[in-house]
Amino acid sequence: MKSIWLVGIAVVAVVAAIPFVAPLFFPRELTFEKIEAGMVNDGFSVANQATVAKPEAGAVAQRNMTINGAPVTVYRFDDEQKIEAHRKRLKPRLGEEAVARNESYLIAVSTYDLSLARRICYVFKTL
Repeated sequence: MKSIWLVGIAVVAVVAAIPFVAPLFFPRELTFEKIEAGMVNDGFSVANQATVAKPEAGAVAQRNMTINGAPVTVYRFDDEQKIEAHRKRLKPRLGEEAVARNESYLIAVSTYDLSLARRICYVFKTL
């Protein structure tokens, strides 16, 4: 009888832990919407979101927006080589601090305010 109670308690504990443990093994996939929401949740103002009909540089999707007034482009790639090639092309033009990568996404911040570019890229990398 005692072992039945222990098994029951163990089952309840495992079921209760699933919502907390599952994200460790099955992380949520990043999306444009999650990127925008993450920026807003971190205190940034996101405006002028527009999806580009023909993405640049071999990207499968591209969205332009302004974050705290800075023009920002977010690219989604499906090819590792394309994302790295485009990142290398953007770095000399925008600067090391203004280009960041997270999973299959690449962000490019076009601003002279390097502090703002660094903060945007930092938040983007932590999403």
